[in-house]
Amino acid sequence: MSILEIPNYLWVTLVVMIVLTLFCTLILNKWFVSAIIMFVGLGILAFILPNFYAITYEPLLGYAAFVAILSLIISLILWYLTRDMRKRRQQKKYEKELARLEKQYDHK
Repeated sequence: MSILEIPNYLWVTLVVMIVLTLFCTLILNKWFVSAIIMFVGLGILAFILPNFYAITYEPLLGYAAFVAILSLIISLILWYLTRDMRKRRQQKKYEKELARLEKQYDHK
């Protein structure tokens, strides 16, 4: 089987996993949500797809676990790469809140 003969649902699930992982990790700051969503979603599809393709559910459940682990790995890499940015953002937020409280205290 060549790479062009891979069923479409495998390509689609990998693209969806990458987009969902990037969205959940970078926008929502939910590091494990994408892996859980992918595992549950693909786990459900593992019992639906055999009705349309000549495949059993066991390999699809294994694929669901593989995609979930891949999503976790990508999330951890993104968490590691963005840790300095998150610290700076939290420090700015803290300084802004401190300045607001000092201004409010001086105003009284």
